[in-house]
Amino acid sequence: MFQSQFSERYLSLKPSGGQRLSSNWTVIALLLITVLATALRLYHLDARGLWVDEIFTAIFASADNDLAEVAQGPLSSPVPTPPLWFFITHFFVKALGSSDAVVRLPSVIAGVLGILAVYKVGETLFDRTTGLISAFFLAVSPAHLHFSQEARFYAGIVLFSLLSLYFLHRGVNSGETKWWVGFTIATILNTYTHLAAFLVLAVEILYACLLLVHHLVAAKRAGATKRLIDTFALPLLISLGVMTICYVPMMPHLIRGIKGSRGLGNPNDIQGLELTTGYFLSLFGDFGAGVGIALSLYMAAFLWGLIHAIRKHKRQGLLILLWTVVPFAIVLLLRPKHWFAAKYVVFILPLYLLTVSLGVTCVAKSVALFLSQWNVLRPPRRLQTLSLVSLVAIYGLMSISGLDNVYAWQSDRWKSMGQLLISNMQPQDAVVPLSLTLLTMPVEDIMAYYGPKPEEANVIVVDNRSQMEDVLANHSRVWIVIDRRIDLNKSGEVIEWLKLQPHVELAIEGRAKVLYTGKNQTQLALLEEAKRFTNLTAEAHGSIAEAYRSLGMWEEAQAAYARAAAMEPEQGIWHYHLASLYEERGRPDTALAEYKQAIHLQPEIPGFHAALGDFYRRTGLANEAISKYREAIRLYTSQNGGTENSEYVRSWSDMIRQLEMSEGQAEVADSKP
Repeated sequence: MFQSQFSERYLSLKPSGGQRLSSNWTVIALLLITVLATALRLYHLDARGLWVDEIFTAIFASADNDLAEVAQGPLSSPVPTPPLWFFITHFFVKALGSSDAVVRLPSVIAGVLGILAVYKVGETLFDRTTGLISAFFLAVSPAHLHFSQEARFYAGIVLFSLLSLYFLHRGVNSGETKWWVGFTIATILNTYTHLAAFLVLAVEILYACLLLVHHLVAAKRAGATKRLIDTFALPLLISLGVMTICYVPMMPHLIRGIKGSRGLGNPNDIQGLELTTGYFLSLFGDFGAGVGIALSLYMAAFLWGLIHAIRKHKRQGLLILLWTVVPFAIVLLLRPKHWFAAKYVVFILPLYLLTVSLGVTCVAKSVALFLSQWNVLRPPRRLQTLSLVSLVAIYGLMSISGLDNVYAWQSDRWKSMGQLLISNMQPQDAVVPLSLTLLTMPVEDIMAYYGPKPEEANVIVVDNRSQMEDVLANHSRVWIVIDRRIDLNKSGEVIEWLKLQPHVELAIEGRAKVLYTGKNQTQLALLEEAKRFTNLTAEAHGSIAEAYRSLGMWEEAQAAYARAAAMEPEQGIWHYHLASLYEERGRPDTALAEYKQAIHLQPEIPGFHAALGDFYRRTGLANEAISKYREAIRLYTSQNGGTENSEYVRSWSDMIRQLEMSEGQAEVADSKP
């Protein structure tokens, strides 16, 4: 009898009184959410090429490698990475081919399964309604969608972390062996996916130990100590022991990484991690639907859900607190020398959204209770359902509005550079990729994934000016590949020397570009040749336009900008450049139309409004200029968390003050007799 009471009171973590949905409706809703999640993750899956870390995955997991070679790449990197995800990708590539979509397919599957897993965790910790809402929020989460379309292991970390937590909860709750076996397997898979999984395991161990201590105190009173040891303490120790044994093959690599240049024990500031309000606002903005109003609403729901969990379901509240706080405390304690990116704590995302879902449910219940007391609508249960559906729709729409940024994310610079080189190179040309700061793989191997193979072209890596001069002396045409991750310590001298040589810059994306040059050629001759190249990006046409503009060749510059605008008709930047060009040529009416077209295409960009404000100011239209500056300030502050002290905001505010003073002085002058 005492054991039964103890089990019911202390081992059961299932909250009572949760809102319940019928199983049929739950299945239908979960099926619809899964279909939506799958469609979002398959959409535009191969629309852009792999970025450099994804290329690592593709090269390590190549179908041409055997299993030993698949493991060798990640394990021999400066920060040894567990090989499981590369094995999984290898099997997919071997079976389905090596396209970009196939390389990303394991992440898609893990992303969809993660949505099912967060439903089970939400249902188990709270109720079906909370589980369904959290599954929907994760399905439309821009952050989760991004990682589900990336050929890396982060969607896998989310999935295995959720499975590990679910099985641990069920094991603690029931004491059944099958759940402890599931916890062990899921955790092993997680730790063999990424080192960040140890942060998850540390939270789980701490959580389990706190529960165990609490239960031991209660068990002594109830006389159930032996049962607690048999169903909780012993299985936990066995699971941890099995995990340790299974991780033994990784231990030498882990120890080497810890002792290496990117290991632990950094005495300085942790790169990439700042325990500031701004850091966490940015982090949870990424985990939600962005900053501004969306972040405020998400954080309000999160805090409401957390407070509710602490008050009504103490163990669940404790779990959420540990899950969101302890990982950062561990990182601060260990002080890694390697850059600590926010994606290394992506496992926080599902429990964050789960807590937001709980908060939304509580808000809907409170709204329904308030309105029912005022006889606004009845019955209360129907009102609660209506409130809940409305709130979920509002939060879901906020997330969906950010999905465009995921699909628009430009990651294909290596693919674009490769296509440019392959389609325009001649047999005797030289390709010079400049050194990168990344140490995982040689830059020529990265470039060769999409571009010409070293055995097919004269691919020459240079580290200094003298080597670059030799290349140019021995080749009539040279293509210099510059990625945004360039190592300026090695290549800075080369870059400065190249600036003094006739060349054409063919921009790709961001700071990535290809410089085209040749022996004994003028810049104009190079430009005339470059504008006929095929597979040029819009950015490349834009950089050609800038070069013509610097030579005073207005018609050629205008034509190049127009080609860029035709390639990217949804982008306002090319109309902005055309407006600037027309204004410089003394054609204000045409310039005004182009400034307005840029704003029409992308009204959310503050700089376009400020540019039109500058135009109005230069043409003497003070009131119109003030209006556009104010709109630029409003957009900038709303998009960047109210940063009124930004250099841009200060500059625009100064312009407004100057214009208002000028207007005031003019009014005073006009009022004098």
